[in-house]
Amino acid sequence: MGAPVATTVSTTSSLLQQLMSCPATLLLLLVINVVGCLMRFFPHLLEDRQMSCSYNDLVVRKQWWKVLSSPLCHSSLVHMLLISSTLWSVRDAEIDYGTLYVLQYSVVLVLVQRGVYMGLVHWMVTRHRSAARRFAPQLVTLQMQGATSLVFAWLGFLSFRCPMRLTSLLPMGLVPMSFAYLPVLLLLAFQLAMPRSPLITLDCTLGLLSGYALSLGVLEVLGRPPQSGQGGGGDTGLYWTACFLLDVLLLALYAAFGTSTSSHLSR
Repeated sequence: MGAPVATTVSTTSSLLQQLMSCPATLLLLLVINVVGCLMRFFPHLLEDRQMSCSYNDLVVRKQWWKVLSSPLCHSSLVHMLLISSTLWSVRDAEIDYGTLYVLQYSVVLVLVQRGVYMGLVHWMVTRHRSAARRFAPQLVTLQMQGATSLVFAWLGFLSFRCPMRLTSLLPMGLVPMSFAYLPVLLLLAFQLAMPRSPLITLDCTLGLLSGYALSLGVLEVLGRPPQSGQGGGGDTGLYWTACFLLDVLLLALYAAFGTSTSSHLSR
């Protein structure tokens, strides 16, 4: 009787240690799932359009906060579960390089990815006249949402830095796989799970390319990471995680209630 109890206690202790070593990943998972559940089950409190972003939202309406709020909302529960599983798989980035590094470069990666997409749409609309006449109505209103490009960026980062390291595709150590093969498998999984999503391929591609750029040092504009294995966790990590999530919460609240208030006043 003693051995099974000891094994259970050891497994629980190991899981708690993993959770404490990556507070940003854990809390980002919590925020994504809470926002997803609110949008799915309480749409009167929070709607997709209040957090997702499009070309019209950013360029025409100047709703810049949606660049950071859009990765928190997802098109379906399947999308949210896939993102959550993948985000857990890339927690090694925070364990190896630190909470502050992951937080600040997550913001950089999101800004770069959204900027590239908006730049492509702007070029199509303003320069490529024939394509603009055909696709402009869809391009300027197409809503970008979800953290697909962000998690694929960290996946590409880890697949370049430590390709043969094993990670768990699911929590509790299930389905171990090396980072070298994980991008291909997850790309297929996302395509099969969301075949009608018009941006899924572009999101995955932008994510991998930006992750490779970060791993090569091209996007390391805020400083280089600490030595592998010396970052993550600790009081500093919790402090920066709390500051980051407070900013995200304020943006989400403004997106949820500020826009509806301003539109009501405009009437």
